[in-house]
Amino acid sequence: MAIELTLATAQQEAYHYLRDRILGGELPGNTRVNPAEIAKTLGISRMPVREALRQLNSEGLVTMRPNRAAFVSSLTAREVEELFEIRAALEVLAVKSAVLAMTPDSLGELVALKDRMDRARNDPAEWLKRHDDFHQAICALGDRTRLPQELGRIRLAIRPYLLMY
Repeated sequence: MAIELTLATAQQEAYHYLRDRILGGELPGNTRVNPAEIAKTLGISRMPVREALRQLNSEGLVTMRPNRAAFVSSLTAREVEELFEIRAALEVLAVKSAVLAMTPDSLGELVALKDRMDRARNDPAEWLKRHDDFHQAICALGDRTRLPQELGRIRLAIRPYLLMY
């Protein structure tokens, strides 16, 4: 039992380490990810790193090649544009749901979140976090279960491209 917990913890550590670097732009698209180097950096074995890479692959952040090499996923300009179109359509649905549940208090909360986002405009990473918080709050108002998950997944996919912009 303790071995399973240690493996799961090591996998989570590797997952968060890689995910944070991918989303933060430190590991740009098409960068090869070497499990041995990551394992050495984190002081863990390669097995949890490989499991973390499989999870990142399923989320679209990493692409596993047939020879089991892993590369940070890279989207074409057209794919990024398509994700923005999908996101826009889903956010319209989120706003429609939120408007139906809007109260003066929830509107005040959204205004406060927007103001925090505006104050962070000179710090791209902080602005992006505040931006995500704002849009997540809109989703939460609509009382939908799948919509916030899908929008969150799309926001993660385009996050490195927003940071570059």
